Amino acid sequence: DGPLGAALLLLLGLLGAPMVAGAAASAAAPRGLASAGGGSGGVSLFCFVVVAPFGGEVALLKSQHEHGAGAFACDGHLVFSNVSSQTLFGSASSSINTAVIPGDVTASAGAGGVSHNSHIFITIWGQIVADGRFRDFDWTVKLEADTFLFAPRLRGLLRQHCDPKACGPMSLRSSGNVLPRAVEVLSLAAMKYFAGTGERCASLIEHSTMSESQYLTACLDSLMIAAKEEPHLLRPLDAETCQTRCDAAHAAFHPLQAWHLQERCSEQGSPRAAARGDEPQPRGAADLRLLCFAVVAPLSYRAVLVAAQYVEGVGVFSCDEYLLFSNVSSASLFAPGIHPTRWPASGGPEVRVLPGSLQEEDCGHQGCPSLNAGMLAKVWEEVVHNSMTRSHDWIVQLDPDTVFVPTRLRRLLWGHCPQRGEACEPILVEESGAAGDGGRSGPILAMSSAAAASYGDRSECCRGEDGGIGAFSKCLNLAKISSMKMPKLLSDQGGARRHANSSCDAEHAAYHPFRMWRDYADCLQNAGYYVRGEPPAETAWTFGASSAASAAAAPAAASPSLFCFALVARGGREPYLLLHQQKSSVGIFSCDDHLVISSTLLEDVFGADGLGGRA
Repeated sequence: DGPLGAALLLLLGLLGAPMVAGAAASAAAPRGLASAGGGSGGVSLFCFVVVAPFGGEVALLKSQHEHGAGAFACDGHLVFSNVSSQTLFGSASSSINTAVIPGDVTASAGAGGVSHNSHIFITIWGQIVADGRFRDFDWTVKLEADTFLFAPRLRGLLRQHCDPKACGPMSLRSSGNVLPRAVEVLSLAAMKYFAGTGERCASLIEHSTMSESQYLTACLDSLMIAAKEEPHLLRPLDAETCQTRCDAAHAAFHPLQAWHLQERCSEQGSPRAAARGDEPQPRGAADLRLLCFAVVAPLSYRAVLVAAQYVEGVGVFSCDEYLLFSNVSSASLFAPGIHPTRWPASGGPEVRVLPGSLQEEDCGHQGCPSLNAGMLAKVWEEVVHNSMTRSHDWIVQLDPDTVFVPTRLRRLLWGHCPQRGEACEPILVEESGAAGDGGRSGPILAMSSAAAASYGDRSECCRGEDGGIGAFSKCLNLAKISSMKMPKLLSDQGGARRHANSSCDAEHAAYHPFRMWRDYADCLQNAGYYVRGEPPAETAWTFGASSAASAAAAPAAASPSLFCFALVARGGREPYLLLHQQKSSVGIFSCDDHLVISSTLLEDVFGADGLGGRA
């Protein structure tokens, strides 16, 4: 923006405007592998890539376009080359935006293998500025053809750095002091500033021996555009063997120079990979049986969260068996308004009722997030005496706001105790960062079945005076249960609200805290595990009737009929909106019958034609 930007645009116009071919900027690209998870999430991406007309890059881009991957997973795209779109892509060229640049698009390699291609990208960045479509998007992203991009994950990372509509000039760097050439990310404000003042970089910076990423880094630094470090932006892979796995934490992976490698990367990093069983398990780890339990206070975020987990089959409900404890019944705990709309007609999960308060009496003004220590000791006593423990290898205590990947926990536990049943020594597994009470009232705790049996044998004689954590610790000592710290058990940020994209990686078994269902589900997805439960049975509708005869007259299998009405004021947008709803049979006009109510005559509100007299 400004006079320098206008001068640059004029100069570029005199030199020759870019020849843009292919689909219009608004044309929809195929949606596929890299866009799984859907939607832009409020962050729009304009992505471009440079391709040589020979070698394997053209075939790779064709496969990316077919599957909606790479630059084609973004909201807008542009492909640069020195030949026409028809020459590159043949029949697919009509749906691919391309721009032709003069000269060669390859560059010689200098010392240390650095590609001296800055002059090529000076031309390309100039054409992007002249083309101007970057102004319609929140972020501009330069990609290599052999970079595999998870666009929804990148949007999530960008959303953490700034509000997409109020983002200052910035670029992202994965590590080090240079922009990663595989994926270069600039905010809209940075692009506007670059468009207005960036032309001075080419004359002031000696770039003949620079790579394009070195030049762009030097240019942005000279313009004092902020560089934000984002460790999850790019994961470099082994260029020779590609043995490094793609994961569910990073947004981009490079290099993957064949489509079958990019397709495999999509599978490895997909939120559905672990649910399909793609996540490798040590031999025998999948056989470990988990009994999981949680304590849920009524009228709390925990109850809302557990209700959603029950419907989706996650949390404690993803274990082999579960136990739920509260001080109220299941019907009271998961009353209407607590459970989601999609709720089984048969009711919620079974709840074991324990008398007493579930939360600390003195919670302060921050509410009551902590479980009453005395109640927790009672719960453990109930669990170890339950006959279900004898048919499981591990008993797992979970806080409802702890995101939990059971396949990963099985693998970690199996690594420490590969024997099954009571052959495994009495072990209590807790997070490595546990302090104070040892994490024994914390987000996740795992006890071997042998430890549970030993604990149960001594629970009567090891109750502490406080009846809480002291009793629990005393019993562990009497039962000779050893405590083991497990570094990969939990990723915890205490009371801070978590961001799923940055913290839910492919390594830990649990993540905490995620107190909103949306955040909880996002974390599961980014961790590479998500199970959607079976849909509930169709609800049977009951028709109101004043007598048995009229009830019998109502067809048992009929759908409910709807009578809808709307109140509309004269003037404003409401009449206009209703007229369009009527034409499209939506809103109240999609019901079986309708009525429009107003305080003035129908023709005064809707004109002479009105709504067909239905007011």
